[in-house]
Amino acid sequence: MTVRNKIKLIYNGRKSCFMRASRLKTKSNHLQEYEWKKLCVLTILTIYFYIYMEWLFFVTKSSFMSVLSFFEKLRILFITPTPIVLISVSILFLFWIPSVFVESRSLKKICLVTAYVIPAVILAASFFLLIDNFTYIVFGFGVILTVGILKYAYGFLIFALVIFSYCLLNKFKYFSDMLALVTTVCFIISVAVSFVTFSNPDVLGNNYKFSTIPSSNRPNILFLASDGLNAENMSVYGYHRDTTPFMRELAKQSLFCENCFTNAGPTGASISSTFTGRLPTQTRLVFPPDILREKDVYVHLPGILKKEGYRNIDLSIRHYADSYDLNLRNSFNSANFREIEKGSFLEFVCSWFGQEPSYFLDIMFDRINERFLHVLGVRNMDNVYAQMVKAEKKYYGDSERIKELFSFIDQSPVPFFAHVHLLGTHGPMFHPDKRVFSKGQKQEKPWIKDFYDDAILHFDHQVEGIIKALRERGLLENTLVVIRTDHAENHSVDKRIPLFFLFPGNEYNRRISSNVQNLDIASTVLDYLDIDQPDRMGGVSLISSKIDPGRYIITVDRKHGQGLAIKKEGGWQFNKTSIEPPFYSLGSVGVVFYHKLFKLDLKNSLLTVFNIKGHTAPCSNEIIPEPKQIGQFIIDHLAENNYDVSSIKIPLSTQYNKKD
Repeated sequence: MTVRNKIKLIYNGRKSCFMRASRLKTKSNHLQEYEWKKLCVLTILTIYFYIYMEWLFFVTKSSFMSVLSFFEKLRILFITPTPIVLISVSILFLFWIPSVFVESRSLKKICLVTAYVIPAVILAASFFLLIDNFTYIVFGFGVILTVGILKYAYGFLIFALVIFSYCLLNKFKYFSDMLALVTTVCFIISVAVSFVTFSNPDVLGNNYKFSTIPSSNRPNILFLASDGLNAENMSVYGYHRDTTPFMRELAKQSLFCENCFTNAGPTGASISSTFTGRLPTQTRLVFPPDILREKDVYVHLPGILKKEGYRNIDLSIRHYADSYDLNLRNSFNSANFREIEKGSFLEFVCSWFGQEPSYFLDIMFDRINERFLHVLGVRNMDNVYAQMVKAEKKYYGDSERIKELFSFIDQSPVPFFAHVHLLGTHGPMFHPDKRVFSKGQKQEKPWIKDFYDDAILHFDHQVEGIIKALRERGLLENTLVVIRTDHAENHSVDKRIPLFFLFPGNEYNRRISSNVQNLDIASTVLDYLDIDQPDRMGGVSLISSKIDPGRYIITVDRKHGQGLAIKKEGGWQFNKTSIEPPFYSLGSVGVVFYHKLFKLDLKNSLLTVFNIKGHTAPCSNEIIPEPKQIGQFIIDHLAENNYDVSSIKIPLSTQYNKKD
């Protein structure tokens, strides 16, 4: 063989090896491209599966979606995946970059294997929620009820589900271009629907601006409430038992309201009305699962104070009174032992994709996050039903709330706004630390007056301790303290409730005998701070306005009846079938006029007239309107707020309360 032939043979051999290596590299690149494409599609599919199962869970039970139309529910289903898909695909992209620009096959493999964890965790979370929902509904047992070693069992279940999901996704054999196309089309639809939502200014996020008058040296503000408090059972209001010895003295230095009334029987409706300055008939928030919507989500007292530089804390109870459960956005920095990030991701989502998808994302994240933290022993899930009805926690964690209040205050270098809603007087059973009026008795039935009076006395001691702690910190002289409640005992709307303001320097120290309402609280605070009140707020300032003693005060209550409300892990809420037009969760609307309450039951068109016990400024019978006049006012008010009033039978039936 000649030298030339040898050289040619060597050249051809090297060329053949190079071509084989090139083909192998090309094949490897194609395989890698296929795997990443498959991973991307599977990630998007797991997100859609997770959201669809959660959407199905909420749409088939009593939830915030119950009042939405079918198309609004579909809009939530299509929009919600968009931000999650964008984030997940972006993370996948970060893993994909090294696999493209590095030569190491082992590093490429590590990137791919690690990236599979993302869809595996999402799929495992879906399976975990499905299992927990099933066991809780069918067997009455779930994560929320686990303690001790059972938590570790659920922890092992989560780990096993992640491993199972990881293996399942890696062994997925049915990937095709058609599946990729379907996934792409679904995502394009989601983006398109999201774009339409973004282009509609009526559903955008926090785009409402306030006109404020700047002021320096803002005072601290403390709302101090106890749930379900009757004025008639408090010695500060003339009760024969000395249930409020400290508040009796405190009231002498305060702006004291003798005849205050709630605007709603349910706690959430009362609190949201107090903050927004709007009636439940206007916000459509009456009873769970109702939430605030549209501009009411952002136009409220906590939000205004936050814009003025206040640091806010909400200490109440989840589901019924929690600001973010009620969808009171941009309101508090801390809410019920969880920090709320300023300018959070959810607020960004709300700005781009609308309020309902943002709220849905919020509760979806909360559902899985609460369970994970519970299983890991970081923070126990709140069993609101047990706290409110079964009274398994002594005083429902009030001592922890007060402790958290001062922990927050001690860390607040700026003015603070604190909403503290205590629950010792909630009922129906009471567990006072000191037995004064109920000494030697057994609480064998609900709503025993002696135990209730002891619970009020305990609240008086709590107020005394809080005021003392503020004074010791040198804060009382620059703190506006508002003593209040959400409603009267057992959610009554026909009784007077406490309300008095302790202003710095004992300013505005006087008594008001004209009827006032919780709706006036926000107006009074804003007036005191010299901040313009938004036109949407309907209350009046109690420090600079002349209170009309004959003004109509509107108060509402939810529907009542056996089977309407059901017990859930989040507390009581309506059956899905109970939230129906024309009045949804609204059961009655009342009008307080001097010492009279006219209450219209919307189901049977019955107007009942009550005398209000202990009213300090009753009027003569000559100026009391005829029941039919009040009834027509209520009907007109509902019609003005877009309720269909055609089902109300005219003329109304009228009766007088037998207890009177």
